This record gives sequence, structure tokens and C-alpha cells, in this order.
Amino acid sequence: GTCTGFSPGRAAFVIGNMFLLVCCIAGLIIRPVQAGWSQGNPLADRPGFTFETVFVDVVEDCYSTCLAHSRCQAWSFSNCSQRSTCQLKHSVPKLQAWSATSGQDGCHRASGLSLLKDPRLRLAFSPLTLGEITPHGWLDRQLVIMAEGLSGHLDSFWDDVQHSVWIGGTADNSGAGHERGPYWLNGMVPLVGLLNQSGSIHTVSTNITAQVEHWIYFILANQSANGWLGPDDGFGGEGNTYWSGWNIAAALLQYASVKGQYTTLGSLCAIAVNDYIAEVHRRMLTTPTQAWSQNRWQDWLFIIDWAYDLGPRGQEQMLLDAAELTKQQSWDWDGYYQRTGVGISGAYVGKAIPKFARMNTSSWTMYDHGVNNAMGTKSCAVWYRHSRNVSDAEGSYLKLAMQDHYHGQPHGMFSADECFGGRALNRGIELCAVVEQMYSLGIMFQVQGDVRFLDRLETIAFNAGLVPSPQTCGSISICSSLTKSMRSIKPLHMCGKQTAHKLQALV
Repeated sequence: GTCTGFSPGRAAFVIGNMFLLVCCIAGLIIRPVQAGWSQGNPLADRPGFTFETVFVDVVEDCYSTCLAHSRCQAWSFSNCSQRSTCQLKHSVPKLQAWSATSGQDGCHRASGLSLLKDPRLRLAFSPLTLGEITPHGWLDRQLVIMAEGLSGHLDSFWDDVQHSVWIGGTADNSGAGHERGPYWLNGMVPLVGLLNQSGSIHTVSTNITAQVEHWIYFILANQSANGWLGPDDGFGGEGNTYWSGWNIAAALLQYASVKGQYTTLGSLCAIAVNDYIAEVHRRMLTTPTQAWSQNRWQDWLFIIDWAYDLGPRGQEQMLLDAAELTKQQSWDWDGYYQRTGVGISGAYVGKAIPKFARMNTSSWTMYDHGVNNAMGTKSCAVWYRHSRNVSDAEGSYLKLAMQDHYHGQPHGMFSADECFGGRALNRGIELCAVVEQMYSLGIMFQVQGDVRFLDRLETIAFNAGLVPSPQTCGSISICSSLTKSMRSIKPLHMCGKQTAHKLQALV
């Protein structure tokens, strides 16, 4: 007999996805788990600051020797000559690519730090997984509306999703890279996860679960042997090919959260992201970030930390080094917001840089761009986990204060119809910047634990994100009135003395 509603096309789709999943599981079974700190990072060297060279047998001995020496802060190992050597370093050198390829003809190299455990600052608040959240009532209804609207139907008619290069098609070749499909997937994964939790997924007329699974299974099954995810055609330009894959990495980590990180699919996603981070790290050692990838570095650093928090899988040193290298190659948000005119961090130390705009900008720039600044709002908080430097924590408040003072609007956002627009009420803000600012504030709360970041997030969500009508405004207590005085919004009460003094000097 026939199965009602189960067409041959649908059967082929299911069988194809099952085949992809089997391939993925086979890959999981045969992939070895690497050791932890003692193996170091085979992708990067740390030349310089050597105070002693000793002969050892294996890389673990080099790590142990450094750990036992009170002066040693970093080490590098090589067995590429007649005897295996271990260089002990009294300071931590910057990361560089090895002068020759490690691993050729049995040659092995690695470097690392004198570490016994994760040196990063613990999150003030650990995020809930998608499987721990069940939306009800109004929120659940909004998610159903999204699924019944464009979100759930782009896969049916928009080439950049339906026939994306990410799933074997030829479309999605505009923007900063092959980025439209990844953006869509990164939003669809939590949408599917939350609607599954509430049970409302069964009321949605289109099969959004199948849409997401098709993308996830295809991407996992077609990951390159070197770890690269998706198309590898150089689209986006040298140093900027990294950006579009970051949303895919975030989507995979969210999918692991939906499925459970200890399930087969959850583990597959986590391993795929770790391998992708390693390959991006390897490439960045010789091809530094540029353009969008450089400007949005803090999102990549957050993804690296996210993958580490889910489980480093023996790649602790590589993940830390990937984060460090990302910061080394970064756009200097610190100098920009402090209006130094000369770079003080990242790739721009000692170089001339533009200053934060104090008024409406007359032309488009990467650094005045509203979405980039909304993403950059979290840069200090993200790096604070690694630096443990109080000035980085203070920088979170300085960014918000500068945005408010020069471009603040009643709805809680700054103005930026593409780029910064000043304080005038006729200047807008695009939704992309709104959601990125909310995302940044949520991450800042996770790291720094200040509930006022959540207060700001909520204000923006209900006033800039939902854009309430006069009919709904009365029922939402935090609705801003456009008749409010547009006096300067200076949240100095959120700042430490150092930040307050900096802001007063800048304004």
C-alpha cells in the first residue's frame, strides 16, 4: 500500500538525509580524540624569549619540563632534527606560523603555555541551553508567526537559501561572503528548537525541522578533511573568507544545544566546529583577517569560547591560541571609542586610526557602521575573559556611554541608518543593529554579571525591536514616549571611576 502524504520526493529527501547522517556518524567513530594541555598546539610556533634548550623524547616531556621550571612561561617542541628539542621561554612570544610544515616525513612540532587548567575568567552566569527553555503564551505565538512567515518559507522560494552554495547549489554570492544562508540557518535552529520544546512545531504548516536538518546534515557530511566548513572558493577576498562561516559555526553549536551536547548529533556538531576553528586558526597564521572578518573579530572569539565551554576535546591550547591570534589581528574598538587617533590594541597598535563619530556621519565607513558597532559593543567583555584586565570590563560601560551621549535615542538604541546618525529624532536604526546590540548585551551580562545590561536589552527589545503601536504601548510598561526629553543619557552610575573620568574627558 501507499503511505498517505509521503511522496516519493519526500522519501528521497529522508533517505538522503539518513545517508548523510550515517556518513557523519562514521566520521565521528574514526576520529581520534587528541590529548589536552601536554600536546600543545601543533599549528603555531612561539619564536623568541628562549632561555634554555633541552633534549626530550616526546612533546609531553617538553610540556612537563616547562611546567616544572619556575621561570618558564611558554615552550616549543620539535623533533625535526636528529634529536627532539624543547625550547623554554621566559616570556610568552606572539603566535606565528611554523617556518616549515609540521607533520611532514614524521616531523612533529608544537608549542604551548605553562598551564594546568583553563586560565579564562569563569562566566558570571552560564547560559541555559535551548533544550531548557519552553516558550509559552505570547512568546510562543510570536515564534509560530515567524515560522509561518518569511522565516519558514525562504527555503521555498529564495535562491540564496533554497539553492545556496552551502548545500550544493550555486546561489548566495553577494554581501561580505556567502553569508545569507548562514544568517538564515543561525536563526532557524533556535526557532525550531524552541517550537519543539513548546510543542507548537506541530501547528506550523511548513516543515521547518526538515529545512534545518537538510542544512545541518549536508554541512556536516561535506566538511573538508582539513576542517573547513562550506564553500572554499575565496569569495569575499583575501583575509575576509572567514566571516560567512562563523554563522554556520554558531548554528552548529546551537544545534548541539538543541540535541544535547552528549548525543551523537550534538557531538558531531561540536567536533565539526572544533575542527573548523583549527583550520581557520591555521589559515589566519599566514592570512590575517581583513575587512568584515577583522571588524567583527569579537563574534569569532565568542564562538571559540563557546566551543571551549562545550568541551575542548583535547584541543585546549589550540582554542586558546586561536582566541589570542584573533585578538592580535583585530580592529581596534578600544582606541576608536577612546578617540585616541592612534591604535592601542589588536592589529592597529601604533597606527593612525579614525576616532569615534561625535555627530551624523556623511559617508559610509566600516568603523562607523551601525551593525558593526552593535557587534563591537561586546568586544571588551569577550576579551575580558582572557585578559582578566579591569580596564576591559570598564570598556563595556564606556562604549554604551559614548553611543548614548552622541547618538542615543528614546528607544534605548543609538541612531545608525547604516552609519552613526547623531541625536536627531528623525534618524533611524536598522533592525540588524538592534538584534546585534541585544545579542551583545546578553553576552556582556554572561561575562560581567551586571543586570543593568539585561535592563538595557529589555528596553531595546520592547521599544526598538518590537516597535509597539499606540494600541499595545499601554500594556507594555517600559514603552518609551517620544515626548520624553532628549537630554543626554550618561549611564555614569554604571561605570567605575576610571571610565567615568574617561567619558567626561571625551565629551
